[in-house]
Amino acid sequence: MASVIRYPRSKYWFAAFRDSRGRQRRRTTRETDKRRAQTVADQFERIAQRKGSPQRVRQIFAEFYREHYAEELRVATTRHYLEKWLASRKSELAPATHRRYQKSIEKLIKFLATDADRDLGEISKAQITEFRNTQAEKSSQANANTDLKVLKIAFRAARLDGYIWEDPAEGVKTFRLGDKP
Repeated sequence: MASVIRYPRSKYWFAAFRDSRGRQRRRTTRETDKRRAQTVADQFERIAQRKGSPQRVRQIFAEFYREHYAEELRVATTRHYLEKWLASRKSELAPATHRRYQKSIEKLIKFLATDADRDLGEISKAQITEFRNTQAEKSSQANANTDLKVLKIAFRAARLDGYIWEDPAEGVKTFRLGDKP
């Protein structure tokens, strides 16, 4: 069972809990109220022990976020967010640039297939890398680089908008033209 402790020089309570391998972990709760800190600690432990599906974890986080911050946690499917993002950029871009962005987004959604209808936060760096490599094999490295650059812009916007914590496209490198995928 998770517990909370307070270090002498800190105003915050820390959660002490065990992960799925039995190792003890400690994380700040950023709470000064002991009861609220215990709630955070219990959530940390439940997630660290992988109790429940990823969808349930997301739901718990959303409820917790709503309770503690009095606002909704932003969530969207990959398809929904990218289509909404693309529509919001239409007035900012030249028509040819918008069409290019649209093609890149459509390629990713087609590549992801059913995964496009899952939460945006579930897209991984490995999927983005695989998409880049697939596009390089289908057309050219230059086109794959362009598609990747569009995705980097979109996923960076998703991170800045609060839909994801980590940008899955951030560490994916473009091809140096002439290299093999």
